Amino acid sequence: MEEKELQEILNKAAKQNGQAISESVKKEVLEATKGLMKTEDFASKLESFGLKDNAIKELTEAVEKHGMELAKMIDGKTESKSLDEIIYEKGDAIKALSEGNAQSFKMRVKANKAVINSGSLTGSTLSYRENSIGQLAAPNTVFEKIFRTVNLSEADLKLSNGVISYMDVASETNNAAETAEHAGQVVGVGNKPESAITWQEYSKPLRVIADTIPVTRNSYRHLGFIASEIDRLLRKNQAQRKDGQIYNGDGAGANLTGIYTYTTAVTLASLPRYLNVVQPNLADLVMDLSVYVSNKPDATGAQNKYAPNILFINPDDALRFLEKGNDGHYLLPPFMQNGKVGRVEIVESPKVVPNTLMVGDASYGTIYQSEDVVIEMGLVNDQFLKNQWTIRAEQELCFLQHNADLGAFVKVTDIGAALTALIRP
Repeated sequence: MEEKELQEILNKAAKQNGQAISESVKKEVLEATKGLMKTEDFASKLESFGLKDNAIKELTEAVEKHGMELAKMIDGKTESKSLDEIIYEKGDAIKALSEGNAQSFKMRVKANKAVINSGSLTGSTLSYRENSIGQLAAPNTVFEKIFRTVNLSEADLKLSNGVISYMDVASETNNAAETAEHAGQVVGVGNKPESAITWQEYSKPLRVIADTIPVTRNSYRHLGFIASEIDRLLRKNQAQRKDGQIYNGDGAGANLTGIYTYTTAVTLASLPRYLNVVQPNLADLVMDLSVYVSNKPDATGAQNKYAPNILFINPDDALRFLEKGNDGHYLLPPFMQNGKVGRVEIVESPKVVPNTLMVGDASYGTIYQSEDVVIEMGLVNDQFLKNQWTIRAEQELCFLQHNADLGAFVKVTDIGAALTALIRP
């Protein structure tokens, strides 16, 4: 029996008795039907609530009909139906359960003898796919982040002739001196002092760092991840080569001139504390090199303008900072903290040759480059016949240190020898 049909009977009974059936009566009716009461038990129950005569008869007949249908389902005597069909037919009763208007609902579905389990599915590739792609190891790029970068627009490149030109002071004299007010105006009194200056123009060619990769047209179009992976690979390879060239490009052929090539090795005997340090360590050497750069006099005897702020070192050599005493405590100098030795920041890179290092003022180096890496696609040789493309990534750039600023850095080509040069005899 449908819930709606039972509701109509209850409303009819309420009218015959002159009053509405209360919520408590409805609840008791549901409790009574839940257990499939016998007719006489159900009649007595209803009569106790004031329902008599025909109302009781109609209610009991309806409940008996509903009870028999449920009993048939429980005993498995009804026609076998699918689960979808049963749920559709008993939708109102299931809805009553979900809304809290009934406390139980019984039904039986004939099951197949075969039990379904995960082994019932064969040849399947169904799975949860993790979309990111694991990448091979590659060192971080560090040198591009250290130096100032100037991005050249397309308009700049069209006027550049592929060359960066710059002007340096070639020589100057400083003859400033105290003079008499009437100097140069009175016979026998010399002229006021005079200084001089000359300039020299220099240039540095832009170089191209590029990489290419061939790919079939179909794989590029059909496999969605390939396009982004090729783009990532080419950009990473180009960036790695660029980083290495900024540090140690030798300037030969198409190579950039890197900061290591620009820089002159330290004269060990000119270190501020040469042969004057008790048990020198790596921090001692870095501090001496910093003073060497900032205080080393130029050809005129004047001290330099630089304020060293960067140390380039291989990670293996950086471990030398971690010295310990006999009791196991670290022997860190009081001026070494937060990744710095004094004011000099420690920058580690595997591109620095082991047992070498550099100290200097990073504000005296500049990267000139086209605004971005250019990614282009084209055909090489017979690729049209092979249904292939070649994808290319490239960028024009150069690393520039003014000729007048070659003293901004100093390098050590043998850390062990430099430490020995500080030892007090």
